[in-house]
Amino acid sequence: MAKKDDNFQKEILEIKSKLCDMHTDLKRFFEQSDLQHHESVLSGIQKDFSNVIIGHVTEDINDVLTGIWYEIAKCGIPVNLFSQDSFRTIRA
Repeated sequence: MAKKDDNFQKEILEIKSKLCDMHTDLKRFFEQSDLQHHESVLSGIQKDFSNVIIGHVTEDINDVLTGIWYEIAKCGIPVNLFSQDSFRTIRA
């Protein structure tokens, strides 16, 4: 009878050990899953924020360039003198 109890205790300890391993694995899985989720959310926020900033900067640049074109036209300088090709030539 004592041998049966020893085997029973041994099986219970093995089951507890397996449950503990499973618990550790599940905990690790959930931590990794949470980390991936947070990284995904953060990446999305960064992308959205960057797009907003780029939009505002682009709008500001367009406003400034429009003002410059207006001032050039006011001075009577033909606007077609300042085509994109001219600017590329000047930069090169």
